[in-house]
Amino acid sequence: MTDTFKPPHPYFVCTAAEAQQMDKDTIEEFGIDGYTLMEVAGSSAAKHLLDSIGDHTHGLYLCGKGNNAGDALVVARYLIQHGHHVEILFISGTDDLSADTQKNLELLQKIRDQDSTAGNLQILESWGDFDANASHTFHYIIDGMLGTGLDSDLRGDYTSAVEWANSSGLPIYAIDIPTGLHGDTGQIMGNAIRAVRT
Repeated sequence: MTDTFKPPHPYFVCTAAEAQQMDKDTIEEFGIDGYTLMEVAGSSAAKHLLDSIGDHTHGLYLCGKGNNAGDALVVARYLIQHGHHVEILFISGTDDLSADTQKNLELLQKIRDQDSTAGNLQILESWGDFDANASHTFHYIIDGMLGTGLDSDLRGDYTSAVEWANSSGLPIYAIDIPTGLHGDTGQIMGNAIRAVRT
């Protein structure tokens, strides 16, 4: 019998730096690249979402520029295969996406351009392209805007997107911690997504 209680892995709570270090170690020491990690995270989230919301629904995917957005794009790709109508909204454009997020965006664009059944996919490249009166057309929202690295208050279009999402009345699923929460303290950084599940 040991002196310390060792919780099972699903119950470990990590700081933002520890989570980032685990990703780094997995990539560098185990040789599992970031794109593969993104695929595993996104496919697992998609499975949980299908259990919650089923097939043939309409989702809005709010995306930033980092790997959190890439995870959301993987979710979108899997749910399109289950008849979901997917609208992807990049809050601050598609320039300077993380490398793995860019790969997943290109894959979705290829699916859209080559697959006649992919009419269920729409990609908007800025918050200004979005019709804020369209909440009645969606069944759920995916938060893929910002992950654990946030250390200042939300600003600009991210604040607008969070306010809109929270006031929409729709269930919001955060792929990482909800956008607007500090990864270490849980403090709300100006405003934060109110997710039904993370």
